Amino acid sequence: MQTRAGKVILPVFQKIQLCDGEDQGAQLFARRSGFDKELYYRADIGIADAYDERNGKKCNLFPVVTNASGGVWEPALLYLAYRVFNLANCTMATNHNVADDLVHFKRFLDDKNLEFDNFDSPASYELPTYRYRNYLQRQFEQGFLPVSSAKRRLQTVIGFYRYLIQSEILTPKHAPWQAMTVKLHLRDAKGFARSRIVEKSDLRLKARMQPDPYAETIDDGGKLRPLSWEHQLLLIRNLMGWTNPEMALIHLIAIFTGARIQSILTLKQSNFPPKIAGYNAEYKLKVGPGTGVDTKGNKGIFLYFPAWLSQRICTYSISPRATKRRERTVDREHEDYLFLTKYGSPYYDTRLSMQKFRSEKTSRYNSNGQEVRKFKAGLINKIRQTDGVADFYYRFHDLRATFGMNLTDAQLQLVQEGKITLAQAREYVRFRMGHSSYETTDKYLNYRANLEFTHAIRDSYGAYLQDLSNVMLGT
Repeated sequence: MQTRAGKVILPVFQKIQLCDGEDQGAQLFARRSGFDKELYYRADIGIADAYDERNGKKCNLFPVVTNASGGVWEPALLYLAYRVFNLANCTMATNHNVADDLVHFKRFLDDKNLEFDNFDSPASYELPTYRYRNYLQRQFEQGFLPVSSAKRRLQTVIGFYRYLIQSEILTPKHAPWQAMTVKLHLRDAKGFARSRIVEKSDLRLKARMQPDPYAETIDDGGKLRPLSWEHQLLLIRNLMGWTNPEMALIHLIAIFTGARIQSILTLKQSNFPPKIAGYNAEYKLKVGPGTGVDTKGNKGIFLYFPAWLSQRICTYSISPRATKRRERTVDREHEDYLFLTKYGSPYYDTRLSMQKFRSEKTSRYNSNGQEVRKFKAGLINKIRQTDGVADFYYRFHDLRATFGMNLTDAQLQLVQEGKITLAQAREYVRFRMGHSSYETTDKYLNYRANLEFTHAIRDSYGAYLQDLSNVMLGT
C-alpha cells in the first residue's frame, strides 16, 4: 500500500471527453468499480487534427504524480499535460525529470503537513515556496543533495506555480516569491554582444561553487574523464576478445569518432553503403536533423570514421548475425538500424520515434542505451578481475573525452613540430568535437598542462611534508 507521494508512468495517455451515446464519435467503454462494471461513453479530444500528436492530446509514457493515497495529484497532472501539449521544445524525458522534482516537492509538503495552495500568511517564511527553498538550502549544506539538483528542483517548483497562477488555477493571497526583472548582457558563440530581459525571483539558493581548472575531468556536457593510454589499450584489447561485435563496434565508434551514445545507437545501415568498404580514407557522415541519427541539441554535425573502422562496420552490417537481428524486428522503421538487440529492438529510440503516438504501447520506458550500460558494468568487473587493474573504470561518455584528448594530443604534436599553428589546432579540435564555443575546446587544449602542473605541485608538496615530518621525528 502506497504511503508516500510517487510517480506512475502511463504507457498510453490520451485526453478524452465523456459524452452521450448519440454524440458524434462516441465510443462505449467499461470501467471496473469494485466487483461491478460501469459502462460509459467517451470521445477522443482532437480527432479532427489527429495528424498532430500534440494537438491530438495524446502521447506515450506520460508521468503522473500521485498522492500518498495513490490518487492523482491534479495540479501536477495539469502542469505536466500543459508542458507536453503546449511547449514546443518539451521532451518526454524532460517531463519525467520535472515529475520527479514535483514528487520530491509533494513529499516535502506531506512531511511538513503543508498545503500547496496555502498562501494566507503575510510572513514569507511560512509560505510553502520559501519553506521548500530553506529545506533545499539545508539539504545542500548538510551534503545530502548536490547543488545542481537543489537548484533544478527549486526552478521546477517556480515553473509549477507560475503555470498555476497564469492559468488562474491558483490565486494566492500573498505572492509566492518576490519577482524582479534583470537585464542580462551576453555574448554568443561568435563573440557578438546581446542582451535579454528575464524575470527572476528571490527564491535562490546561497551556493557558489568555485570551478576547479585543475580537476582531472573536462566539463563537456558533464564531468568527463579521458582514459589514459594504458587504460585505452586495456579496454580495446578486452573488447576485441569479447564475443559481442555490437558492443565492440559501439565502443570503438565512441573512441575513434567522439560520437555520443544517442548518435551511435541511432546510426542506420544505409549510412554505410557497401562501396565505402574499399575506401582508404576517412569516411565522412553527416548526422543530426533530417538524417535519422540523433545528436545532442538536435545539432547538425559531421562524424569522421577511420577507413578501417568504416570497413568493419560494413562487414558487420551484412553479416548473418546482423541480418538475423533485422529479421526479428516488429516495427518496419527499425529494419534500417545498424545496431539492434537480439530481439530485433533498437538500443536507443530516436527523437522522432518517441514523438509518434502508439495506442498499443504497453512498456513503461523508452530505450536509451540501457543495454550498453549493462554491458559496460560487466566489462569493468572483468578487466578488474582478469587484468588485476583495481582502479579501472569509465563511463560511456568518457570515451568522447578520450577521443577529444587523443585528437588534441595529435594536433599539439603538429604545433610543436611547426607544421600547423595553435589557432589551426584549436579550430580543428572544435570542429571535430562539434563544440559551439571555443571555451569548451580550450578545456581540452589546457587539460594536459593543468594535469601535469597539479601532479607536480602535489608531488613536490608531498615530498616537502615528508622531509618536514622526518625532521620533527628526528629521523
